[in-house]
Amino acid sequence: MILIVTQIDVQLSESSRFRSLTFGWCWVEKIHLFKFSILKRMMAETGGVIPTIDLEEVVSDKILNQKIREASERWGCFRVMNHGVSLSLMSDMKKTIMDLFERPHEVKVRNTDVLLGIGYRAPYDINPYYETFGLYDMASPQAVNTFCDQLDASADQRRLAESYGLAETDFFKGWPSQLRINKYHFKPEAVGKLGFHLHTDSGFLTILQADENVGGLEAMDNASGKFFPISPMPNTLAIILGDMATIWSNGRLCNVKHRVQCNEATERFSIASFLLGPTTDLEPPSEFVDAEHPRLYKPISHEGIRNIRTIKKENIMADLNEVIPTIDLKGVPDEKLNQQIREASERWGCFKVINHGVSSSLLSEMKKTVTDLHERPHEVKIRNTDVILASGYKPRSELNPLYESFGLFDVASPQAINTFCDKLEASAEQREIMVKYGNAMDGLAKYLTRMLAKSYELADHDICKEWPSQFRISKYHFNPETVGKNGLITHTDPGFLTIVHGDDNVGGLEAMDHSSGTYFPINTSPNTLTVNLVIPTIDLKGVPDEKLNQRIREASERWGCFKVINHGVSSSLLSEMKKTVTDLHERPHEVKIRNTDVILSSGYKPRSELNPLYESFGLFDVASPQAINTFCDKLEASAEQREIMVKYGKAMDGLAKDLTRMLARSYELADPDICKEWPSQFRISKYHFNPEKVGKNGLITHTDPGFLTIVHGDDNVGGLEAMDHSSGTYYPINTSPNTLTVNLGDMAKIWSNGRMCNVKHRVQCKEAKMRITTSTFLLTPMDEVVEPPSEFVDAEHPRLYKPISDGELRKIRLSNNMHDGESFQFITLK
Repeated sequence: MILIVTQIDVQLSESSRFRSLTFGWCWVEKIHLFKFSILKRMMAETGGVIPTIDLEEVVSDKILNQKIREASERWGCFRVMNHGVSLSLMSDMKKTIMDLFERPHEVKVRNTDVLLGIGYRAPYDINPYYETFGLYDMASPQAVNTFCDQLDASADQRRLAESYGLAETDFFKGWPSQLRINKYHFKPEAVGKLGFHLHTDSGFLTILQADENVGGLEAMDNASGKFFPISPMPNTLAIILGDMATIWSNGRLCNVKHRVQCNEATERFSIASFLLGPTTDLEPPSEFVDAEHPRLYKPISHEGIRNIRTIKKENIMADLNEVIPTIDLKGVPDEKLNQQIREASERWGCFKVINHGVSSSLLSEMKKTVTDLHERPHEVKIRNTDVILASGYKPRSELNPLYESFGLFDVASPQAINTFCDKLEASAEQREIMVKYGNAMDGLAKYLTRMLAKSYELADHDICKEWPSQFRISKYHFNPETVGKNGLITHTDPGFLTIVHGDDNVGGLEAMDHSSGTYFPINTSPNTLTVNLVIPTIDLKGVPDEKLNQRIREASERWGCFKVINHGVSSSLLSEMKKTVTDLHERPHEVKIRNTDVILSSGYKPRSELNPLYESFGLFDVASPQAINTFCDKLEASAEQREIMVKYGKAMDGLAKDLTRMLARSYELADPDICKEWPSQFRISKYHFNPEKVGKNGLITHTDPGFLTIVHGDDNVGGLEAMDHSSGTYYPINTSPNTLTVNLGDMAKIWSNGRMCNVKHRVQCKEAKMRITTSTFLLTPMDEVVEPPSEFVDAEHPRLYKPISDGELRKIRLSNNMHDGESFQFITLK
């Protein structure tokens, strides 16, 4: 496979602007006083998240139908009460299944599959605490009797199981149902771990009778990516929408992601009734498809979905998507075209273009040229050396064993192309082709960038006039043994925009849908180019203050993190600090533990059961030479190292406060100098990555408790990943020289009344190399209560959180073992 990539590099990447949506919530309207008191108490415990719908006490069928529809589209799950299944039947069924789980193993395994994955499952590697029986076609007395025969059930238990089956309706006539009877073997060592992994249900709709005594079921809010508990509530059933509902409704209904967490060391039982979907291909009714709502998925049966899920072991909705947007650059009014490009960039981060102005003959000639260049011997290829970092030849490597590529920096420069061609002994004809192709691709990349700028109505839309472009000319050595393996690892592109001229004969390019975390193929077609975009990098130099403040605000609200360049911290100081902290980590254990807490959890953290690859030092009040000297005394640092740390502490504390002031100014606060007396803290970290740990967590998912964090990453070893709060998916934050990463923390979210995002992030072990990083945390005063300024609170934006100090919030996080934002449940105003 041959691939040519044109990347336009930039000093600045605009963050996307997203409109916030307000959703209607379904709530119970006429509940008796006793029932309402129970419901009110339950909603207080859960934060009042998903709707509870009373199926009996409604004004009309139309209102009831609307409530169910709204809950299914917004949440993908809801509770029902007064559902017609008697409390005594639910109780008897619970006793029955508890008895069935007491059968010896040789009896349990008689519950064999009727179709793939339907029968008995014992605890196993992925779900070690979970055991389950399955009954296919639960509305069939014959199927129920066969199941009961296999498990030696009594006559009473048989009659009970038959009475629990689902009745058919006209619309779903012929659709089979399945019963899954679950036991969770929760014990003390399982607390805090998954009882059942994150998944969607493959069928249309699931009715869940949960354990009224033991919770643990959690669902993901598809609008934010955050989990919320579906706590036990007597005599209610939980309804969960699955993959087939999303397909049938053409994407309107939400196939909610959910999981089970072990919250206490008590056995948990549940009964799930699945309405599966047809045995023939399902597609949306005509009412769901029109010009504004084109068909999203290929027709497929429930069995087809199950087969894909079993083979791929992942959410398969992306496999059913027809295509990402293809935008015609010709014959469309400019305003409409700009809007199409903006929407595709915000929603997908990639799109295809046709009628782009690059002739098919030039595309074909360039393909022949680069194919020929890849035939050069190795000693010729390696002449293609770096002009900027990582811009030259990349041979096949341990990380990407099937991939090699050439690089050419500044493709619009005939001189740069001639130098490249000299090194690779290209012919005169090949040089001419590359000059034409370079001009065409550089021009197209800048044209698309200008259209994006115009779509946001920027005063200066010619932002990319002086931006350079770079080629990456790639060859993938695919062979029969490598089918199904990575040709190139998951990554984002470091520049602003990339144009991919794919291989028309060989596919393989896949992108991740940021709203679901699933991959979808980007299939190639003749004369079509693919465009990719990336997350914000903000240049702190040479940009008007008002514009700079706005960019920082947008990145903080949308992502909760961004990168900064030209930040004023010299490359020599960054390098010297890296050497210093690397040396400090060589100290023996008895020296390291002298780094004790000044404030809660501010000192040395050795490797632990929770984070077995991670250790770190802590230094509170980094702007204080006295605090640094005390730290250095304990760790036996040299005079030179002390001097470096004093300079670095002053620089990072200053940068953190400058960024905070810019944020305050962007909101037009009366007093933007809010952080004048705020302390900063270092966390100097070492990750003990080794071959056995590749693919595992180096540091668990968490939010930072402070206001703002500046991460000085390891330029040689990556692994930092952040969660997109709008989708719940992770994306890598790749390191690059002289670039710093900024994360917003819990106190920023509280101070801004929820406007800024306290980004969840983690560190993954990607390769077997030690990783060293230094993080500077800007904290609010430990004992000073933080609440939003008056500018953040009004009738449309009521106060969201109780006033709280940094010290109080840390105590809540530590005492409840809550690291990734769950502590907000204790301070959120009802």
